[in-house]
Amino acid sequence: MAPEPPPFAQSTYWDERFTKNPSTFDWLQPANCLDGPILDALQHATSHGNPHPRLLHIGCGTSVLSLHIRSHVPDPRQVHNTDFSRVAIQLGARWEREVFEPERTAQEASESSEGKGKAPNPDSAPPPSPPRQEPSGTDANARLDIRNDGADHPPRMRWTTLDLLSLPEIRALGGPYAVVVDKSTCDAISCGDDVV
Repeated sequence: MAPEPPPFAQSTYWDERFTKNPSTFDWLQPANCLDGPILDALQHATSHGNPHPRLLHIGCGTSVLSLHIRSHVPDPRQVHNTDFSRVAIQLGARWEREVFEPERTAQEASESSEGKGKAPNPDSAPPPSPPRQEPSGTDANARLDIRNDGADHPPRMRWTTLDLLSLPEIRALGGPYAVVVDKSTCDAISCGDDVV
């Protein structure tokens, strides 16, 4: 008998996976494999009335695709990254700061260690200002919504935990979105039990 597939339909599986291996990982193909379709879709969606179309990236995981997509838009606030895993969302938001604001991240790490006799540790540096996080409840599985719209740092992408099988959560995203990017999330969803 064939072995059971991993429990892709459970957020705890993804949280544990990304906690144990908090490095980037791209399923199937490298991040740039979608450049053509993404650029075409953004160009098609761009108009005089909509110069900065919004893009929803579902199932961003720990792929570098989120950071890659950011390089294709003039304003990072156009990009909304979502994932079932809270850990993936936290890692992605941190990586965005580290990649696109390296001087700021290093400076904050240095400032946070002044007078404490410790060497700077970029992994423990807080964001320039705490991102606004809006949980929909009080438990650990509550929705995490990191909106980086503060005036004291450069614009950043939005990062939100999302159960794509929950219509109320999808409606709460605050669309509309002109482009939706999915690299392999539908595959993971199809491995789960049927939802009635």
